This record gives sequence, structure tokens and C-alpha cells, in this order.
Amino acid sequence: RAWWKMKPERLLYMRKDLEESMDAVLTYLEDYARPDDPLVLGMTRLLCLWSLEVNSDLYTDRLCAVWPLLAKANLKGGGGRALQWMLPALPVVLQEERVCDAFVRAEGPAALAEMLVEARKAAGRTTAAAAQGTMEDGALGGQEEEAWEALSMALKRHPDSVSAQSEVFLGVIAAMDEG
Repeated sequence: RAWWKMKPERLLYMRKDLEESMDAVLTYLEDYARPDDPLVLGMTRLLCLWSLEVNSDLYTDRLCAVWPLLAKANLKGGGGRALQWMLPALPVVLQEERVCDAFVRAEGPAALAEMLVEARKAAGRTTAAAAQGTMEDGALGGQEEEAWEALSMALKRHPDSVSAQSEVFLGVIAAMDEG
């Protein structure tokens, strides 16, 4: 049934149900999840979508609380990094100062830089694999532009974070020189 044919009361109930579900997701990520938790992948995807739709102080506070987990979560089984699944929303959410500040404190820029280096290396492997008639997935699935934009936003606000993680950013420069 199409949403525009629903009664307004039903839409409000659905919104309330979604808010309760996101509250449960954030509670789990804040209180129970570990960086290697397989549930982090799906929950991060939900956070990304929710971040593009919701703008409230409560949500912002809770998002800031889960940045450390998202920046460190490296998912096994080909899931990549949890932060990778936030890329479509990162340029949007990092526009808010306190979200960006929390992201930097969680070493998010360093995690993004590492992801970009991995993507550059994967692009080289993908080119070589294509020449051999096989294919390998790219590390960021075509979202390099969002990663660069988010990294740029964070570094403009906190240029000192480069010196705190200088080896990571030197790796980005070296990867760019190779490419």
C-alpha cells in the first residue's frame, strides 16, 4: 500500500515505531557493541539512512557517542569498515560542529585516510584483475568522493588532527603519489 494513501495517524505511528527502532540501535551501539560485532554493519547502514532524514539534538548527541565505535569497527567477512557505510551521510552530518568535533576526537579522519589508501590500492588490484579477466571489489564502492569531502571538512575544522596521526596521512600522500 502506498504511503501517500495512508491516513496521517498511521504515518505518525510508523514514524514513532522507526524512532523507537533507532533508539534501540543506538542503545545497542553505545552500550553493547564491540568493533568486531557482526551487527554493527547493518546498524551502521540504518544510521546512515537515519542521519540523512533526522536532525535533532538528541540524535546528534547519540551519534557523537558512537563515533569511536564506528571509526574503529573493521568488519570481517568482506564488510569493510563500519565507517564506510556512513559515507553517504558523512558530508551532511559533519557540517554540524559538535558532530565534526566528536568525529575528530574518535580519530575518524585517520580512519577515513586509511580507507582512502586501501581504496587506492584496491583500485590498482582491480585494474590488474580486469586485465587478467577477473574482477575484485573496490574498497569504497564508488564513494571516494564522499570520503574525500568528509575528510576535507574534518581537516578544515581541525587541521591539528593531521599531526596527531601523521603516519596515516603520510600514507595517503604516498598512495596518491603512486596513483
